[in-house]
Amino acid sequence: MFSQKSSNLGSPNCLTNIYKQFLNELPFQTVVDNLSFQGVTFDFKIDGFDSTDASYAALGPGETVFVQDPSLEGNAAGILTLDFATAISTLQFGVALNTNEFLTPGFTVELFNSASMSLGITSVNTSSLLGPFGFTEGLFTY
Repeated sequence: MFSQKSSNLGSPNCLTNIYKQFLNELPFQTVVDNLSFQGVTFDFKIDGFDSTDASYAALGPGETVFVQDPSLEGNAAGILTLDFATAISTLQFGVALNTNEFLTPGFTVELFNSASMSLGITSVNTSSLLGPFGFTEGLFTY
C-alpha cells in the first residue's frame, strides 16, 4: 500500500498548497526521501528501509480525476511520511495506483498529533474512474 502519515494537526495548512509551491521551486524528479521543504519533511521507506524510489515532479498517471502530473510518484509498496513543522488542520490529496481494479482499501493514512500519538488509521477505497485503461484512484480529506 502507498500510505501517508502526518503529524502536528492543529492550525491551517494544506498539502495542496505545499504541492503548488513545489511545482516552481523543486527540480524535476527530486528524491522524496529525507527531503525537507517549506516546513514539511518527507520520508519514504520500503520494507522499513529508506528508499529513493519516490520522486517529486515525476511523470506518473498523467491527468486523472485526483492526480495531475507532475506528481509525487513512487513504489506502491512504500510508506510515505510527511512531518509538518507547523500544526495543520486540513489535509487533502489524491492517490492513483497503476491498476484499473477497484481496491478496498486502495491505501491507508495514519494521522498523528503533536505528541506523536496516533489519531487513527483511515482506509481509502479506490475506483477506476476513467474507464478500463485508467488508474484506480481515491481522495483523502481530513
